[in-house]
Amino acid sequence: EKWNPPLWLSSTANHDARATLVARIREVYGSAVRCWRDLLDKDSSNSCTWPEFANGCKAVGFEGDVPGAWNSMDEDRNGYITLKELDAEGHDRLVRFREWCAESFGGVVPAFRAADNFRTHKVSQAAFVAWVVRFGFNRGPQAHEEAARLFEDLRLDDERPYLVVSDVKFLLYWEDRWQDHPDFLEEED
Repeated sequence: EKWNPPLWLSSTANHDARATLVARIREVYGSAVRCWRDLLDKDSSNSCTWPEFANGCKAVGFEGDVPGAWNSMDEDRNGYITLKELDAEGHDRLVRFREWCAESFGGVVPAFRAADNFRTHKVSQAAFVAWVVRFGFNRGPQAHEEAARLFEDLRLDDERPYLVVSDVKFLLYWEDRWQDHPDFLEEED
């Protein structure tokens, strides 16, 4: 039996292909985070394998250098990519939100319940933005815009103009991979 290695093993990083792919993802999904959650990381493990990635590229209609785009993201060549490797800004926004929810409310589900002050089991964009700004997730002149981006990152259903608890619940199971935490990579003596 002959082994057929994945295409990315014999390819080099192509940063232009990555940029084109990310632009295509944003065109189709509105944000890289939404594509990540809906298409590339369906199990909320914060990892995407080569087959998932290659299928995702087809699904968004990317016809460029798929292995080169992969290698541009998987620079450590560990065989998977994380959201941070696809969209560092979106990843950091979700991590900050999850940490803020844990510190301020005890977790993302209690935080959602706090935002749902009318007990309707849904939170509109206006209510979400006002809530996260009021309770201190975002500060500064871009606070409202950052909160609106976070809302769009969390909301998966375009037909729904509000969040439901399942939109944030994935953060309970979402793992940051070890390479995202340099503090955990201590030098061995």
